[in-house]
Amino acid sequence: MVSPRFDPHEYVLLLLFGFLTIFGAVTPSVHAQQSGRPAHRVLVIHSYSTDFQWTRDLDNAVRETFAARDDGFTSVRSEFLDMKQHNSEDYFFALAQFLAAKHAGRTFDLLIVTDNLALEFLRRYRDAIFGPVPTVFTGINEYSPALTAGLSNVTGVAEDLSVHDTIALARETMRGDTMFVFGDGTVTAQKTVISVERAIADLSIERDVRIFTAITIGSLREIAGEIDPDDIVVLIGSVLTDNGAVADFAYAGRVVADAVPAPVFTLWDFFIGTGVAGGKLSSGREQGAAAAHIGADILAGKDPATIPVERESPSRWIFDATVLNDAGIATDALPRGTILVNTQPTIWNEYRQELVFALTAMVIMAVLISLLIFNIRNRSLATHRITAGKGGASQGNSPPREEQPAGDLQYSQHAGHDDHRSVGTFVFQGL
Repeated sequence: MVSPRFDPHEYVLLLLFGFLTIFGAVTPSVHAQQSGRPAHRVLVIHSYSTDFQWTRDLDNAVRETFAARDDGFTSVRSEFLDMKQHNSEDYFFALAQFLAAKHAGRTFDLLIVTDNLALEFLRRYRDAIFGPVPTVFTGINEYSPALTAGLSNVTGVAEDLSVHDTIALARETMRGDTMFVFGDGTVTAQKTVISVERAIADLSIERDVRIFTAITIGSLREIAGEIDPDDIVVLIGSVLTDNGAVADFAYAGRVVADAVPAPVFTLWDFFIGTGVAGGKLSSGREQGAAAAHIGADILAGKDPATIPVERESPSRWIFDATVLNDAGIATDALPRGTILVNTQPTIWNEYRQELVFALTAMVIMAVLISLLIFNIRNRSLATHRITAGKGGASQGNSPPREEQPAGDLQYSQHAGHDDHRSVGTFVFQGL
């Protein structure tokens, strides 16, 4: 039997690998101990799956905010409950059993819960699965204290959609006789319908209002033939595929915008770019960041009971300029501070760098030409003065000659300074 050959290079590599493995495992805890701060563990529980842009925006914003505020001391994990597709009582109970088994023996310092269904799930099962862990909610429609009844150590961010403001603007810009509202039948759509009905009453809208809380794509295309270009159309969620599944938001926005002849108003920024017009829009990133900031305060020692629920949902007026232009809606009629996307490119936007370079070159050339003209003018004036001076000196040194009769002898006496004597000279002029 041949014994394996000893290779010192392999031995060094193994030692180096082992050192790096141990160093990588202990560095975070050592770093935390040296700073005097413990590492925190946060679990984010999302109502929906990563199929939806809203959920992805929420999750990314939470992680980015903690990374920026806590300098890597917070470990963030996420659970996606997929309740857009499944939200029965049996599903809730099965999820509770699954999460209890998955996280058995694991503790968390903070829970963040997004959207209404996940909040209801935690209201029922949080203490049994995780204990009374401090909890921050976000993205909650039609919030009231009843939604957190029985939960301690809880606060968060309500998602009060700007339904009233969006419908008010739609009423001012659209002159049709009918208002159409489309939703997907989910809890969000059902709660948003309440806000829509309240806004209609507050604004005293005297139009025929047709609300479709849960509409399929096939039904939508049939109804689209009844919609005039000047009617109000509001999308309050996704739409359903013909087999009853909730369509992806991006796909839903494209389907509705393509099907109806009127501009589509909506309430969330993830629809922008799909062909809808816009509105006063809620942002998943803003909601997620707001929740993470509250969570960071709690991890820093603040009592959740002393933190009031944020009811002012961060929303912004955002519109697609191309859609507005196609619908004949003037952008100067929009609220101040409106963000316009898909604006028509201007020469300045297209060639900003080139134009700046060209303008700079022209200014430099203009300055150089001005300096050259100034220099030429000064030299011309100086030359003129010199020429004038020479001419004057020549005339001053040559006194006029007096004409004398021919053949006369003229005695000229010149004053001399030599021995103070006068010298006389006879000059014979003319022969």
